[in-house]
Amino acid sequence: MNTSDELDLKKEFQLERIILFSDAVFAIIITIMVIELHLPDAIRNKSPQEFLLEFKKVYIQLLGYGLSFFFVALFWTKHVKLFRFLKDYNATLLALNLCFLFLSPCFLLR
Repeated sequence: MNTSDELDLKKEFQLERIILFSDAVFAIIITIMVIELHLPDAIRNKSPQEFLLEFKKVYIQLLGYGLSFFFVALFWTKHVKLFRFLKDYNATLLALNLCFLFLSPCFLLR
């Protein structure tokens, strides 16, 4: 393996680290969103009518989670599509990627 091949392999590995870090951030965002979901204890062992009354208290929260998940998934898929074209990175890409990851949760605030 010549020096050029080693350098290309190192760049590819470093780019893969950036992608893995980004994936981890998206996974943490989704995990935090799920942790915030709380179903009331009163929802257990209820009749269907009582269940619906209790469910109405939390359906907005569940809807918010579903919508937030949709947008996180949308950002993640766009990120994956963008990064599949890259062969190398520089400081600007790192800075832009970190800014994107920093701002992504801001779009999901409920």
